[in-house]
Amino acid sequence: MFIKPLASGKFRYYLKFYDDKKEIWKQVSCTMNTRSREAKREAEKRLSKKIDNYFENEYSLILDSNKIKVKYVYEEWQSYRKQELRSSTWVVENEYMRKFLNEFGNMNLKNINSQSLQKFLISLNWTHKSKKH
Repeated sequence: MFIKPLASGKFRYYLKFYDDKKEIWKQVSCTMNTRSREAKREAEKRLSKKIDNYFENEYSLILDSNKIKVKYVYEEWQSYRKQELRSSTWVVENEYMRKFLNEFGNMNLKNINSQSLQKFLISLNWTHKSKKH
């Protein structure tokens, strides 16, 4: 946090934060009448609230786990995972995931439980070696 005095005799408090999704630095500010410790604490509260509101508004779909679909989470994860694997491994893993997405892709993330996942995995009749991975 840094502070700049204004011509009016007030002080503007600034706080920078990093948006991981957009990969950019953002800045929020608020104006207070004094430069006291109390004013600084109040400015910190206000700036934190502004940052929280920013993320809530920008990523409300992500924050609302009641509405988020498995397919959306998979697509986000897929972009990172593809970079980690060789192309041959990616093809095999993608085949397994396609079966999973056919079953669970349109479901809300919050509605999936361990029992439904276990039933799905058992129904695949994979070999012991495949189940380990």
